[in-house]
Amino acid sequence: SKKKQLSAINDNEKLFSLPKQWEWVKLGNTGNIFSGNSINKNEKESKYINLKSGRPYIGTKDVGYGRDKLDYNNGILIPIDEKKYKIAHKNSVLICSEGGSAGKKIGITDLDICFGNKLFANEVFLGVNPRFIFYFYQSKIFFNEFSKNMTGIIGGISLQKFINIPVPIPTEKHQDKVVRKIDELMVLCDRLEQQNFNSHEAHE
Repeated sequence: SKKKQLSAINDNEKLFSLPKQWEWVKLGNTGNIFSGNSINKNEKESKYINLKSGRPYIGTKDVGYGRDKLDYNNGILIPIDEKKYKIAHKNSVLICSEGGSAGKKIGITDLDICFGNKLFANEVFLGVNPRFIFYFYQSKIFFNEFSKNMTGIIGGISLQKFINIPVPIPTEKHQDKVVRKIDELMVLCDRLEQQNFNSHEAHE
């Protein structure tokens, strides 16, 4: 269900001018954003390890740096009928909110999961491409805004500050176009990286 909309972005919050059909919105207006639940070690070992079925539990260590797949096979499953853990549904965008990996560890879910308290999940609203948000999280623009709002000794961002980060959003059709182009470029990068690796091996 859609939460109450945040206030519109004022001119002072806009980072730069946007092309036509783009607009600045607050991150909290792109989806339902929430943090997960922690599991203490004793409970994890006694209740959730080596189960045959359940939802994967994703912690910070199971999230990569953008392009890596989430590690669903970490041995921890939450039973389907367990009510106390929050669920991030398929195509939710995850980001680490605390510690040395804050703003750097980013992933997107292929299935429904439970997840840790040092992660934020964004279940995007209708009209928002989750992969557009996924790629935006990996941009320098976003990381700069994220970093400016971090506080504390170990470094972290509050949910309230996170949902107020400005996001440039085009029409859904153009979001899809941006995502397709980035996907194409990533495939090209992989191909070039493999060619370089093969060349290096041949040289040795």
